This record gives sequence, C-alpha cells and structure tokens, in this order.
Amino acid sequence: MTMPQISLLWLVRHDVTTSAELARQMEVTPRAITSVVDKLVAKGLLLRQDDPHDRRIIRLVLTPEGERVSGLVESLSLTPLAELISRLEPGERDEFERSVNRFAEIMAVLDELPAE
Repeated sequence: MTMPQISLLWLVRHDVTTSAELARQMEVTPRAITSVVDKLVAKGLLLRQDDPHDRRIIRLVLTPEGERVSGLVESLSLTPLAELISRLEPGERDEFERSVNRFAEIMAVLDELPAE
C-alpha cells in the first residue's frame, strides 16, 4: 500500500468523501486522486456511491475491509508519529507537513506510471 493510498483511506475515514475534497486536502490534481481511488476500489477497500441528496455527487465510502485496514494503519502508525511531530517547533511542523504533502503528490504520480 502506498502513502497516497493510506492518506486517502485516512481522509475518507475522517469524512472527506468526494474526490474534489480529497484533491484539495492532499494538494494533488483530481486526476491523481482518481488513480488512487481506482486502485483502492480494485483492492476492495473503497466504494463509490451516489449521494442521496445530489445525484451529481459521488461519495467515497470505506468497505468493511477498508475500515479494518485504515483502522489498523492508523493505530499502528499515527500515534507514534503524532507524538514525534508534537515535539517539533511550529515552523518545523509546517515544513514537515509541506514535505509530507509533496512526497504524497510525488507518490501519486509514480503510482500512475505503468509497471515495468
């Protein structure tokens, strides 16, 4: 599982449920989000569902397996990471966040490249 996939699952788990919202949060293009979503749907971790209030909107929903995987990843990795990040100075935290977002963007692009 790639970092963009993990990040996307985490965001969906925390109620960011449209591709447009995800692209804004992850600071990547909608095309990059579509590629990551397609892979997660193929893995059985995510579903696309029509919004019951607006048929133009497609919501992303974790499958039971997606819930399990995202919960496991969150419990294994985010608690120690959050503790480490809390020790950074505010400016360092901002720089770290920018770097992680840039890394996720690069990973999303690399994830789109055909396998050799």
